[in-house]
Amino acid sequence: MEASLAAMAAFAGRGAGNVASTGADLLRDEPDACLNGMAEVGRMEARLAALKVHFAAGYARAAAAMAAPAVSPHERTAQEMAVTAEVACVLTVSERSAAALLAESATLTTGFS
Repeated sequence: MEASLAAMAAFAGRGAGNVASTGADLLRDEPDACLNGMAEVGRMEARLAALKVHFAAGYARAAAAMAAPAVSPHERTAQEMAVTAEVACVLTVSERSAAALLAESATLTTGFS
């Protein structure tokens, strides 16, 4: 990630302090630098999303392994709701969003591991 941040800083600072460049050169370079910066941000967001999925699925698996066996469907639902509430709290999102993330994480990590 540090390399990505350094690349973005280079794009953002391109031309700064370069006395050999004219204003027209800087203006011509800026659109490409902005597009390259946005592309790098997109790649970073994708990596962060993959990490979030990995950690959400790992937390759900660990919580399920540590929980006592559910003796009823009601107890199983309560355990799942507790995991969802924890994830929602940590990510400061709604429980609905956390539940969707957990479901998607389980699908993505179960299907490919």
